[in-house]
Amino acid sequence: MKKRRFPLLLVLGVFLILLSVSLVIADQIGMYAGAQHCQKTAAKIEEVLPERTQGVPGMYADSVMPVLSINGTDYAAMLEIPAFGLTLPVADKWDNSNLSRCPTRFSGSAYNSTLVVGGADHSGQFGFCDKIEHGAIVRVTDMTGAQFAYKVTKVDRAEHAQSQWLMDNHCDLTLFCHDVNTTEYIAVRCDLAYN
Repeated sequence: MKKRRFPLLLVLGVFLILLSVSLVIADQIGMYAGAQHCQKTAAKIEEVLPERTQGVPGMYADSVMPVLSINGTDYAAMLEIPAFGLTLPVADKWDNSNLSRCPTRFSGSAYNSTLVVGGADHSGQFGFCDKIEHGAIVRVTDMTGAQFAYKVTKVDRAEHAQSQWLMDNHCDLTLFCHDVNTTEYIAVRCDLAYN
C-alpha cells in the first residue's frame, strides 16, 4: 500500500493559516491585558488623586506636570472620554513598546496647551479615535487634581506620525494612534472648553 504524501504547498499553507490564527489570538490577548492594566492603574490613581479643581492653562510657573509612580511607571495624568465611558492613565515618558499597556505622553503639557498623547488602537484604549464626534468632551486631570476640559474640533489622518504633524500648534490637545485597519495614523485635535 502506498503512503500518501502531502504536497509541500499544502503543508506550508496549513502552517501559515495556523500561524495567522495564533497571531490574531496573541493580539487579542495583548489587547485584553492592556485594557485590564489600564483599568487597574486608573483605579489606583483614583484612590490617591486629590479632589478635582479647574485647571487653567498659563497659570503655572512651570510646564512640567508632576508624576505619580505606580509599579515603576510614572503617570502624568488621567484622561477621560465620557462619550465612551473611558478613564485612562497617561504614562509620563514616551515608550513606543509600552503603548499596548496604556496611553503615553508624547510631548507637551496641559499647563501650556501643548499636550500630545499617543495610545493603542483597541477598545480598551484609543479605539474610539475613528468614532469620536466633533464637540465631544475630553478631560485631562493632572496628579494634583487640576482638571482641564477640551472639546474635539477635528480628526486628522496621515500616513506617518511625524512630530511636526502631531504637535500641531493650532490645537490645545492631540490624541493619536495607529489605525490598524487602514495603516494610517489618526489624530484627534481638541481645543480648550470651559465646562
